[in-house]
Amino acid sequence: MIENILRLLEQRKGQFRSLRGLITEAVTQMGRPILFSKAILLTAFIPLYTLQRVEGRIFRPMALTLSFALIVGTVFGVVIVPVLASFAVKSGVAEEESWIVRWLLRLYQPALAVALKSRRLAFVVALALLAAGAVTYHFLGSGIFCPSWTRATCGCGRSRPRRSRRRSPPGSPRMSAAAWPRFRK
Repeated sequence: MIENILRLLEQRKGQFRSLRGLITEAVTQMGRPILFSKAILLTAFIPLYTLQRVEGRIFRPMALTLSFALIVGTVFGVVIVPVLASFAVKSGVAEEESWIVRWLLRLYQPALAVALKSRRLAFVVALALLAAGAVTYHFLGSGIFCPSWTRATCGCGRSRPRRSRRRSPPGSPRMSAAAWPRFRK
């Protein structure tokens, strides 16, 4: 939305009646494509809403969360962003870079010059970062990053204490260990 507003400001270069009219035109141009793209994305979640049992319990919250995020983001982009843009671009498009872009360029240009002068050093640093990523990837899923889970650690063990025993229902004969030898005869 902002890009379209800035594009129209750049094209017209002061040849527009009001900023409000220009923003309205930008929203009109971008509103339909944005709404249709979000509708297509939301339609893709319909099968997830129909899942039952465990699959439904797993995927339905994810689908709901993403659907709500898409809807809120669309409303924000179509309604609130144009209002905020009217405050941000009152004077039109600036010809110079913003302060943050100038600050980032002051950091980036010397680093680029050093990398271009010593290409071998840049290559070694890139290989070291690649090796560090490979080592990190190798240990994913091991005990370093993720603890091992067993039945004992997650509390999925016995459902009754060890010392408890099964009790016979009331009125049924109870056979003790002493009665077994008589029963065998």
